[in-house]
Amino acid sequence: VLNVVSSGVTWAADAPIFGTFALFEVDEHWGNLSVEERQKGGEEAKALLEGFKGQVTVDGYWTYGLTTESHFMLRLHSADLKANQQLLTHIRGTGLGRHLDLEYTISGVTKKLNYAPDFPELLEKLKAAKYEGDPST
Repeated sequence: VLNVVSSGVTWAADAPIFGTFALFEVDEHWGNLSVEERQKGGEEAKALLEGFKGQVTVDGYWTYGLTTESHFMLRLHSADLKANQQLLTHIRGTGLGRHLDLEYTISGVTKKLNYAPDFPELLEKLKAAKYEGDPST
């Protein structure tokens, strides 16, 4: 449906971080649209997400197999809860959003990640690590 990438946000040192988790189900009419209409709807949603770049970090996850009540989840993080709410409101105005049912949403507040930034050398090693072989062994 939609490829979502994180939008880089710079967090203030001690600013609270607002997280919103929104689970969506794609309605049955989406599949009846033409390929062109679905493509346009996805492009509108992607453009909207790009418009929030620098304000809201967005990660997308498929929820198939985790719940029968949703198809995917958007995880939003920002320094302003209103920005999260605006993104969720505006996405409903896109061609894709008109075919989404918001099944569940929850918001909370936390502090910014303070573990890996305190160990930049370890973080670089983890990013550079190469993994080989069967992970199940």
